[in-house]
Amino acid sequence: MKKKVKDLQAAKAKVEEDFEGPSSSDALQLLPQLKAALVALKSFVKEKAILSLTQALAIVKLLYPQVDIEAVDKGVAANCT
Repeated sequence: MKKKVKDLQAAKAKVEEDFEGPSSSDALQLLPQLKAALVALKSFVKEKAILSLTQALAIVKLLYPQVDIEAVDKGVAANCT
C-alpha cells in the first residue's frame, strides 16, 4: 500500500513539474502517465472501499449476530426505489 501511495505521489509531482508550461509534444508524452495514474488511483480507491466495507460488516456481525449479512451480497431489492 505504501508503494502505491508513493507511486501516486511521484505521478502527482511529475504532473506538477510539467504543468509549468510544457510544449504540446511534452503534453502528449504526459498523457500516458496521466492515464496510468488514473488507473492506479481507481485501483487504490476500490481496494480501500472494499477493505472499509469488509471491516464495517465485520463490526455489524460482531455487534448484531442476528443480522443476515448474506443479504448484503444479494444487492438491492428489485422493488426498492
